[in-house]
Amino acid sequence: GSGLRAERAVGADLAVSHRVTDRTHLQVTLYNRSERDVLRLSNGEIQRYPWGNYWPGWPYVHWANAVQVHSRGVEVELRSGDPNGLSGWASYSLTFTKARDVERDESYWGDYDQRHTLNLFAQYRWTPKVAVSGRLRYGSNFPLVGYFARRVVPLPLDGPPIFDTVYVVSDRRNTERVPAYARLDLRLDRTFVLSKRRLTLFAEVTNLLGRENVRQVFRGYWGLPDGTVILNNPLQSMFPVLPSCGLVIEF
Repeated sequence: GSGLRAERAVGADLAVSHRVTDRTHLQVTLYNRSERDVLRLSNGEIQRYPWGNYWPGWPYVHWANAVQVHSRGVEVELRSGDPNGLSGWASYSLTFTKARDVERDESYWGDYDQRHTLNLFAQYRWTPKVAVSGRLRYGSNFPLVGYFARRVVPLPLDGPPIFDTVYVVSDRRNTERVPAYARLDLRLDRTFVLSKRRLTLFAEVTNLLGRENVRQVFRGYWGLPDGTVILNNPLQSMFPVLPSCGLVIEF
């Protein structure tokens, strides 16, 4: 691209806080963010047109300040704490992010449009030196970035067909979503005070329930005789149950 401009963003937050009790605090935040001159690699993605598939090619690919992004939402957060017992917090956010390519006159959900996000954290302090905590994360996840749609097609090409659901190249961007993300972590801390230093031993299990969370990757394409282009499985598993231990020294 030539004559590119800096990307710009303007954001605004409006928060209202309320102390429910001496140890419980509630906050509601409204937020709005507008971005302009966002860079996009024009003609850099395969897309389905009425006359067939368009494959990106080097002579036509260029960077351009083509995209405008608008995001707005609300976040609710509740905190409560007892320094010698049970404490924790919970937050939920609802967000809508839309993008518009002014070059192509095309609108779609933003690449980072996660509609629902939930976080729950709780900690129980058995003694002044021993504490156990847990955290649950949930996100409805982001769009599968690109011009893809889920279709049921007969596979394999030779032999009796077995119908399977796959991702094919389509004419609309960011219409499919990566499956929801959820994870539960558990942690145990034991603290020792040594002179002017503080030593904390911890044991933690990440993704305690062993949920299979996935993310988007690129593995190439292949085609059917009728011109349908299929995306090789674009979802990759992330980490399984992950135990760990360690120590933290503060001085």
